[in-house]
Amino acid sequence: MSQTVEFEDALEERFLHHGGGEGGFVFQQVQNIMTDVPLENIVAMLDAVNA
Repeated sequence: MSQTVEFEDALEERFLHHGGGEGGFVFQQVQNIMTDVPLENIVAMLDAVNA
């Protein structure tokens, strides 16, 4: 399993946990994205939020 797939799975788990699966999760990026975060993870995060 690739690091990006693992990241996407973790995002989905957190969205469902915090949002209850019914749209209760509000995504707000409140901190800067650190320089060592892979670009693929940033794209995966935005794709997951917009899905």
